[in-house]
Amino acid sequence: MPARAERVRAGVQPFGAYIVDFRARPGGVFGHTYVAYGRLDAHGRLVRPRYAGLYPGGPFSQTALLALLAVPGKVTVHATDRARMPKMIYRRRISPATYARLTRVVRTQQRTQQAWDLLLNNCNSFAADVAAAIGLRTPPTIEFPDDFVRDLYVMNRSPARRAATRAQVGQDG
Repeated sequence: MPARAERVRAGVQPFGAYIVDFRARPGGVFGHTYVAYGRLDAHGRLVRPRYAGLYPGGPFSQTALLALLAVPGKVTVHATDRARMPKMIYRRRISPATYARLTRVVRTQQRTQQAWDLLLNNCNSFAADVAAAIGLRTPPTIEFPDDFVRDLYVMNRSPARRAATRAQVGQDG
């Protein structure tokens, strides 16, 4: 039986809530970060989820040269995002207005010519753009996808939780 994804949540999401998941899944050499978004059903599952991630394209997209070259990129959905179990999920409840902003940002990114570069504009960069557009703080994009999603969660926890965590480890505010 496959291992379950490690979930980090920001509060309880009631039926019908709008949410965005920042997800990290295995794949390729480093893994992949992408977003899933939509509304929840009564069981906390996404109803007709939408997915988006930045993917490399062009003739070098499946070669080791990808680590050295900037290649054309595309914000799209990949079948693997729907089929493969994510390793890390940061689920964030958002307002209807924020959901509308998120969908506009994704559509704009999908229509915009993209370049994919391992160090400068990768899948984490796309997720960071989405996160920033909805008002979240973002970690550096030069991280493995699991680390990026975990750090995104840590940076955006509620102030009360951050204070409790600092107190637990003996840090001062």
